[in-house]
Amino acid sequence: MNNDVRTQINPEDEPKRAEKSGYTQVKDLMNTIHGYCMDYTNASFKFIHENKDLVKDIVDISCKTAMVACVATASVSIAKFMSDVKK
Repeated sequence: MNNDVRTQINPEDEPKRAEKSGYTQVKDLMNTIHGYCMDYTNASFKFIHENKDLVKDIVDISCKTAMVACVATASVSIAKFMSDVKK
């Protein structure tokens, strides 16, 4: 059994950290964000590579849906224009 477990935080026991300038803090934050973005991008590419057929089907269905939506919008616009012309 491990008896060397801290049960409370004592500020005096914490390691002393050097003060960082604002530039260094922002740079560290940007490096961290960049790391997370690269991890997410890598995971996304792996998913796409491993599921090529699924992604292909999704893109195919999305394109067909977009075409139907465009045709429907154009039809409504033409019908509205024709009804305005007859008035």
